Amino acid sequence: MTKGLLSVPFHPDEVLMSFLARTARANGSPHLPRFFADLGIDGPGVFSGSLPAMAKLGNLIGWSPEDLLSRHPCSRGDGRVSFCGSAFDRNSVLRSTFRYCRRCLEHDEQQEDRMPCTRTYVRTSWIVPAMYVCERHSMRFDSPHPPKRSRWPAPDFSLMLDMCSNRGKEAGTEHSTPFETYVSDSLAGKCGHGDVLDTLPLPSGITLCTLVGMSATFGREYMMRMDPEVERQVRAAGYSILKSGEDGLRRHLELLAGGERVSSGAGLFGRIARDVSFMDRNREFARVRSLMDEIAFSRGISPRAPSKIGARLSSLGHLAQSCGHPLWVARKLLAELGMLPTRVKEIEDRVPPDVAARIRKVLHDGLGMTDLAVRTGWPIADCRLLADAGVLQSPMLEAVSSEDRPLYSLRLAASLAEMSSAAGEVEESGLVSLRDAVASLPVRQARMVLRAVFAERTIEIRRSVPGALLAGTFVAEADFVSLTGHGKSPAGPEFGASDPNAGRYPTPRISEK
Repeated sequence: MTKGLLSVPFHPDEVLMSFLARTARANGSPHLPRFFADLGIDGPGVFSGSLPAMAKLGNLIGWSPEDLLSRHPCSRGDGRVSFCGSAFDRNSVLRSTFRYCRRCLEHDEQQEDRMPCTRTYVRTSWIVPAMYVCERHSMRFDSPHPPKRSRWPAPDFSLMLDMCSNRGKEAGTEHSTPFETYVSDSLAGKCGHGDVLDTLPLPSGITLCTLVGMSATFGREYMMRMDPEVERQVRAAGYSILKSGEDGLRRHLELLAGGERVSSGAGLFGRIARDVSFMDRNREFARVRSLMDEIAFSRGISPRAPSKIGARLSSLGHLAQSCGHPLWVARKLLAELGMLPTRVKEIEDRVPPDVAARIRKVLHDGLGMTDLAVRTGWPIADCRLLADAGVLQSPMLEAVSSEDRPLYSLRLAASLAEMSSAAGEVEESGLVSLRDAVASLPVRQARMVLRAVFAERTIEIRRSVPGALLAGTFVAEADFVSLTGHGKSPAGPEFGASDPNAGRYPTPRISEK
């Protein structure tokens, strides 16, 4: 604290404006605006969270700007407010008023080691509207008289606390729930509330407790508005499920996703999926969304299509769209599975979950040539050579492919990479990379070599290095010459000279790009 200013303790659970109001009183200034004016500090700038104003204030009272900002709700400019390390929605934290617990104020007044007139202070939990009951005293929060209108944006919390102490009627007692404990602990930076809630910021945890608790309390009906007491019980119910962690949430969502079809996405599973997707600005709900997708797909519903959420069966169109393929590809696949009946419309509107799982498995595996090159990181020329050799297409994908839209298997590409990497990186003499081996070969012999290595496995992979598949896969030159029967080196001038088809096919060259 700067010489000449009397200090008061900045309690761990105290909001900044309460601390500043008590500091002003300790230094003989009954009004916070006058205290700022005497120190030459921009008071409105402090209230709005201006970093220069906070830095100047911190230098005077001996606190870093980061510590001061963490205990003050500041607007972020995107409709949200930063407070205690989390980003709250604008209406999810109070900035100009608070609620209070009478027992907390009485306890403060009994602390004789504190300076008179500065003993009471505003807690961080008092400005979070999700809290209705004091977690320590099981006392319902009460609201102070509204402050007098002033041009200065920040109210004087000490004056408001004086009015609270003079109020006679108590709000009444009420047992606190574990949800209140969770909010209080989270504001203090404490964990221990399950592997789901501990990984979420507090505002996201409150939202998820509300959505899950609503489904546990009202079943598949969504409540737009609830009374404070009902909302409190709903959040407590949601917390009891989420406290069990991911296993508890999985059991609840599986129960919620079952049952009969609910029209227009009114089912709570769909509402949770939609709200979680909308609020997931920074991928805070990544684990929850992944879990919901897994459950939805296993039940044959689509969490990305609100009109279909809540149904046991999904449409073929949404199924194909969720896998990134047109409807006709899913129709051909359905026919290949022997599931396309005479009444096509019936099966397209309601695909059974077991059939949907089989279709989804095949469609997720099928990629176009460009997408396959991107996913594998291989040059597209290598992908074309492997596809031409027939080692990238499963029988099911071959059946649903068309001439203008061939599909190739990501699963088979991964198996080729695993086959190559299993050889290790031990260097040997007399090895040649597959890229160099097939670079000067006619098309027919290039196919034969690649099939011999990856499909028939008559040529053993001797060495593998990280990178593109063909450039990093090495075989013995002797095996290569034995298979082709030409020359001692793939780059030799006599290579392929005796092949009767040598001049009939273009010689593919692998791009270095």
